[in-house]
Amino acid sequence: TKGAPESVLSVCTSFERNGVTQSIDVASRKTFISVFQDLSEKGLRVLAVAYRRVDAPTGFQAADEHSLTFVGYLTFSDPLLPGVNETVAALKRDGVRIKILTGDNELIARQVCIHAGIDAGKIALGNANGIGVNATSNIPRGLAVDAGGNLYEADAGNNLVRKIDAWRLVRTFAGS
Repeated sequence: TKGAPESVLSVCTSFERNGVTQSIDVASRKTFISVFQDLSEKGLRVLAVAYRRVDAPTGFQAADEHSLTFVGYLTFSDPLLPGVNETVAALKRDGVRIKILTGDNELIARQVCIHAGIDAGKIALGNANGIGVNATSNIPRGLAVDAGGNLYEADAGNNLVRKIDAWRLVRTFAGS
């Protein structure tokens, strides 16, 4: 399987290094997470890869993804399109506030913003249970999305300030 490192690593019980399979312990799991974070902080998109041997499969389901062996990461670079920095600067001069909605993780989103000249000081993190709140992060929020997909502006204390009319948003795509 392959996918988001957080998801894939959560179902891995072993890892393979130089053809030798070893059990994942606390130290190795911390190392894998640290490598993932380092790669993401460099602005790379990261996929984890893992496998489990099966005899004569008749089909696969999500429930089959357990007791996997982690083999490593695939990384992808998605550089900004030419002219993005100039476009961002022009929008700022015209008084446009730029908000980015992305499926990337927080670390990648921060790097993209930094490279594009967009303030990365407020990052809103969503979750599947409603308005985005990440108890492990002390980063002030700028946006929140509720379970119905409604977009809200939030202050530094994560208090909803106002609902944002999605039709009035201007989207600038900086990459794929």
